[in-house]
Amino acid sequence: MKIFTTPWHCGHQYDLFNALKDVQFDLLINTCREWAENSRPLPENVKNVSYYEPGKYDLAILDLDQQCIDIDRSCKGLLYRELNAIIKDIPKIVINHGSPVWPELYNQKEIVNKIMQLVGSNTMVVNSHQAKEDWGSGEVIWHGMGLDEWKDLPKDPRIVTSVSPAGLDAYYNRKLYKATDKELGKHGIQIVHFRIHAMFQDWDDYKDYLGRSLIYFDYSLHTPMNRAKTEAMLSGCCVVTAKNHDVERYINHGENGFITLNNPVTASNLLLELIEDYDRCIKVGQAGKKTAQKLFNRERYRQDWLALIKNVLSTKAKNTT
Repeated sequence: MKIFTTPWHCGHQYDLFNALKDVQFDLLINTCREWAENSRPLPENVKNVSYYEPGKYDLAILDLDQQCIDIDRSCKGLLYRELNAIIKDIPKIVINHGSPVWPELYNQKEIVNKIMQLVGSNTMVVNSHQAKEDWGSGEVIWHGMGLDEWKDLPKDPRIVTSVSPAGLDAYYNRKLYKATDKELGKHGIQIVHFRIHAMFQDWDDYKDYLGRSLIYFDYSLHTPMNRAKTEAMLSGCCVVTAKNHDVERYINHGENGFITLNNPVTASNLLLELIEDYDRCIKVGQAGKKTAQKLFNRERYRQDWLALIKNVLSTKAKNTT
């Protein structure tokens, strides 16, 4: 099988490429989205191509999020439109990575309507059950990772986060981050924000630093299954998270992680309490690791994708006979 796709989020695509190692992927070279080689090595079953060639592929996997409705602010929206128009000979699966939250520019109903117009008759995959509810449709596939890739190392007493550092403030709930960081600063504690306070030479450097971090704080509200949080769980970090997409489906408060209210005083008090209780953090982090290994493993992810692809291709075959 050969699949055509375009660069999007390196972490997500890295997992997809590795989960389907027996599939050949052709990755479009373009100036809008590029593969970050220093973030993730490109798997061996992926080849860069400079254009789409009809008749060469079995399937196309395209990507979008709510920003794609506005081509003036996002080149990825234009890229999706052009490829969706060009690719007519094979089925297309569209991975919708976002949720209909962009109040700075559009209301939820507008976003849903515009995105569903872009998706059209393509099969849409979403990353959480909450996202499916918000969009009104979608095939839910939780992410899945290689369990042996993450480093559960002796932990340093620090709080880290890896939520996107800029753009879509309401979507990422940066108000909670800023206020919580300010509260913690009164006690001489800073949340180490990756890509702001900590930079990494390569993927191994990132995994090493994450694996040595005691607490991971996810302050986002509307991101469908924040991937970095799962990376932290697989690294044995103690996760403190806002009540975001699907979190109550796999986090039992106080057992394998902590769910905090969307309030900086509550969040900062919890983080202060935990940073002083190293053994408790280690215990909860290990329980979270077991949960992530059970739910977010690559084999489960592979089977979910193989089942979906089989269904999409068989439906195409029926419609052409």
